[in-house]
Amino acid sequence: MVKQMENETATVHEVEKKENGLPRDFKLVILNSGFSRMGMMAYGIVILWVTLALTHSTVLTGLADGMVSLPLFASFLVGAYIDRSPGKKTLAILASLARPSAIVMLFIALLLHSILLLVLLFFSTSILIGFTSDVMNSVRSVWSKRLLNDNTYKKGTSLIQAVTAFAETAGYGIAGTVLVLGFDRSFLSLIVIFAAAFLAILPIRAPREIVNNSGTVAGSVREGMGFIRGNTAIFEILVLALLANFIFGTIGVGLTALVQVDFRLSGIYFGSLLLVFGIAAIFGSILGSKVSGSVGRELTVTLFLVGLFIGLVGLSPSIFYDYFLMVGTGILIGLVNVAVSTLAIKKVPEGMMARVQGTFSTFGLGMTFLSGTVGGVIIALSSVRIMLGTVCIAAMIIAAMSLTFGELNRTRI
Repeated sequence: MVKQMENETATVHEVEKKENGLPRDFKLVILNSGFSRMGMMAYGIVILWVTLALTHSTVLTGLADGMVSLPLFASFLVGAYIDRSPGKKTLAILASLARPSAIVMLFIALLLHSILLLVLLFFSTSILIGFTSDVMNSVRSVWSKRLLNDNTYKKGTSLIQAVTAFAETAGYGIAGTVLVLGFDRSFLSLIVIFAAAFLAILPIRAPREIVNNSGTVAGSVREGMGFIRGNTAIFEILVLALLANFIFGTIGVGLTALVQVDFRLSGIYFGSLLLVFGIAAIFGSILGSKVSGSVGRELTVTLFLVGLFIGLVGLSPSIFYDYFLMVGTGILIGLVNVAVSTLAIKKVPEGMMARVQGTFSTFGLGMTFLSGTVGGVIIALSSVRIMLGTVCIAAMIIAAMSLTFGELNRTRI
């Protein structure tokens, strides 16, 4: 009976996948991704703002922000395990449930008026949220590969990037607004958002999976690393992701200090600055489905211009000018996210998706754990504007280096 139900579910997915439209379960995956990203962005703003407000230390603020990325150093192991696991939906449910539960503990600490406990819980909760988000990203990457086909890869990727950008924008707006209303409202909002992400997982009919349980997890990791080394375009993107995420990972603590310390403005200005960025990223993601050409050239232009815009933010005498710079940055990030995601989903086999996703998280996003702290140290030793200028110069150097990546520059989507 169970086998018959599995076959019927698989048949439904196979029929849906043959059509040019997007499957119902892929839309639910997008819904979960949207609420998840909304919660992550809102949490990121809240932790930056509250930690700086309570400790007055940019170093601790950068460290608290970086804790979300700390678990990503083991992401390649998570990806290898998920590729081998037949119970991906169960893992997704447990990961999604852990996040609102952790925020409840933060809310209780706030009610107890214990600043020390609250700061300590910020660090531990950030690690938990980073780990569970890593699990969810790996599971969604496998499901996306399984639910889409050659006719729907770019359409599906563009849609999920647009929804993600919209969700991030909403997260920025919600966080900026509730911070004005109080820290307690901020935590309650996070609980509701993460609970919605959990509920979106439940009705998903997990697609029939290609699971390889032969060998060991270590062997699976080696296979994933070997695939990346053998695929030059994917390897070159990984190198750029490592460098770019380390550099741009300093911007969170930088913008927080710029708004709260230099401009002496409230959290709603910080949220609105990122809200403008998010709206522009939505527009960029939508445009991304229409743009074709060299992935390498697109990355080079994006790195150079985003670095320039961040440098100009550091020179800006008023937050008013920064809104326009965030528009340009958001459009560029939205465009390049679609290009990179489309390339990955086309070139990476289904059985490798979680491992490749995990490797990118480890060597790319994991670097932001260090960059947040480094950014805080630079600000403490000099100023936030010098730190933003450093980001500008470093981004332009990486942009120039990307011109030497031949395979990536020859790869078109």
